Amino acid sequence: MSYYIHPSVEVPRDLIIGENSRIFANTVLADQVWIGKNTTIGKLVNFEEDVYIGDNVTIYSQSHLTSGLVIKDNVWIGPMFMGLNTKRIRHIRDFEL
Repeated sequence: MSYYIHPSVEVPRDLIIGENSRIFANTVLADQVWIGKNTTIGKLVNFEEDVYIGDNVTIYSQSHLTSGLVIKDNVWIGPMFMGLNTKRIRHIRDFEL
């Protein structure tokens, strides 16, 4: 299998990574992370657990991928992306879900 993982990245035992994918410096990977083929993960990207990244994806540096996030094939994520997985965000007013 051919892929690149920078030596500064701690690789969890259950990481699944596709061919020709690359993970650059100081990225943090939690358990249950799936990365498709031909995918590039920039520097300082933080993965929480249970994240699925499809094929041909680019995730720029300093992004934060929250638990349960799914990014499908052929997606480009810009720098400093912040995924949010909360079901309720309060903006100083009450509302019902």
